Amino acid sequence: MIWILFMLYFVYADERILKTSISFLQFEKDHYTHYRRFPHGRLQLQCLDGCPSDIYLPRTVTCMDPFEKWRKCEFLGNYIFNEIVIDCEGYDNDNDTYILSGSCALRYTLFYSTAKTTATTKAENNSVLFIAWSIMFIVGLLAAFCYLCFRKKEYESIREITN
Repeated sequence: MIWILFMLYFVYADERILKTSISFLQFEKDHYTHYRRFPHGRLQLQCLDGCPSDIYLPRTVTCMDPFEKWRKCEFLGNYIFNEIVIDCEGYDNDNDTYILSGSCALRYTLFYSTAKTTATTKAENNSVLFIAWSIMFIVGLLAAFCYLCFRKKEYESIREITN
């Protein structure tokens, strides 16, 4: 029995990661963090202030260099992060340089921006251009068809007069 418990401990042993070795973190909406010392997991994404309705909240947030002073966190939408706090469970204690894998959570505040993200803007511009060019092409084809039909009738009427 002790041997089985010993094996289970090593099979399910939590992975520790050096905090400074992490180059990016990805947070998912409605997903919970892993936990070892805390009593339960926390939501990976938690909006603290300026939260719009649920449909505008980010589903996925990616943070590059999350533990550096100039970290960059992004998601698509009309909202911009105002304040970001990344909180991870230290492996042995709160001040540990190692953290528990999957234990990080992102708490943030948002504010609305009229400028859309570049990926969204480019996609919208491309679809509008495609529709505009398609309409112009169809109108051009109809105009050419009508012109040729009119010319044919005009040619036939001239031919009848000369005969």
